[in-house]
Amino acid sequence: MKNNLVKRFKRIYIEITNKCNLSCSFCPKSERTLGSMSLEQFSYVIDTVANYTDYVLLHVKGEPLMHKDLKEILSICAKATLNVNITTNGTLLDKNIETLTAYPVRQISVSLHSIYVNAGIDYNTYLQNIMSAYRILNEKTNTLISLRLWNLDETNANNDQRQRNEYIIKYIENEFNLDYSIRTVLSEGKGHLLTDRTFLNIDYEFQWPNLHNDYCNSNGYCYGLKNQLAILCDGTVVPCCLDGEGIINLGNIFSESLETIISSTRSQNIINGFNSRKSTEDLCNHCSYKSRF
Repeated sequence: MKNNLVKRFKRIYIEITNKCNLSCSFCPKSERTLGSMSLEQFSYVIDTVANYTDYVLLHVKGEPLMHKDLKEILSICAKATLNVNITTNGTLLDKNIETLTAYPVRQISVSLHSIYVNAGIDYNTYLQNIMSAYRILNEKTNTLISLRLWNLDETNANNDQRQRNEYIIKYIENEFNLDYSIRTVLSEGKGHLLTDRTFLNIDYEFQWPNLHNDYCNSNGYCYGLKNQLAILCDGTVVPCCLDGEGIINLGNIFSESLETIISSTRSQNIINGFNSRKSTEDLCNHCSYKSRF
């Protein structure tokens, strides 16, 4: 029976691999050594985080559907009765459909805008494969599907970017036999319900924080370490899913307990700082995403 005790974190990100089969401009290449969690490591992480959350998201950087042991990974999560979310570029959905129906996850988010920044992807084939996988998932599971177009630029959101997405939007209208134009109901940052478990979401492209970017502001709020944290594929624990390079290295879950890591002075300073709407870490100063809160 599942424990009804409210757990500390709303979600924990677990990067099962930082390898990816695409190269997207909106997702900078990781400078870390490319690798994946072993099943033994992942099982240990799940045994640990199950005491802290009911929701795990199997990504930070990388394409999670590339992991060779995905089926076993989802089986481990199912045995731990954890809700699983996956964010994917969608290119490998059809190849993993048997696994995703055998071990259904709570939600799959598909970054459809990936096709516009990778040469050689045939739009029709890409979308057909995703829709084929969607139909199977919709029939055999209760998985929520979020179709994402997170590529708007605030400086030209009314022009070039919207026109660039028109191909996908028209494809979706035809695929779902909609008798209305999605453009009339779609607004930035909000999901539009296509079916009972399928959403289309359009939003502005966010900038990954970087110590050398132009944005720098210590004011703001973040949920990092408040209701979320992230564990990179090498075991490094960071405050949130946007620290894809492990800059704010709080410790390693494979060499020290998670409780020790989140109770450290550095971790507590981060939490207390955001409680006062101040960031205590240099990377957080260079993160514009906190302005959304």
